[in-house]
Amino acid sequence: MHWNCEKLISSSNWHPRFGTCCLQGKIALPILQPLPVELLQLYDGTSNHSDHFLQHINSYNNVFAMVSIGHRRVPLGPGPETFIVQGEVRHRMGSLLPEPGHVPVYAQLYFVTPEEALELCVNPPPGNNRAPLRREIVQILQDMLHRNNHYVGLYKSVGSTIVVLQFTVL
Repeated sequence: MHWNCEKLISSSNWHPRFGTCCLQGKIALPILQPLPVELLQLYDGTSNHSDHFLQHINSYNNVFAMVSIGHRRVPLGPGPETFIVQGEVRHRMGSLLPEPGHVPVYAQLYFVTPEEALELCVNPPPGNNRAPLRREIVQILQDMLHRNNHYVGLYKSVGSTIVVLQFTVL
């Protein structure tokens, strides 16, 4: 989607060309794969869980995030919550293993068993004030990610290597 003011001056309103984002059509993005059925049903309202999922979609998204984005918050005012990006967007990824006495977060959840990760997502530690998540929805999303997201498989592979290395070092 482009704004009319972003078109190249040499192009017409009927056949606009854009240069900044796609080098006048030299960059072509691949066609997106269709959404997994489970996710589509949560989005389109055909799942019994759709209303709750859509109402708390940010919490579900955050619980499955593999990294976090550092940012400065803009003071709250009218409108949606925003943050300022200056320069580059970078993702923060901490240790792959939690500190002793801490529960796994972000990508660390992919280094524990799916059952343990499910429990941690549904029952967050004290002090976490996010919206309550439904076990059934978390299970649906977790299963979908394990089947469709190649990073999850990569993390699981690395996780088993880390466990072997820990036992080797001791």
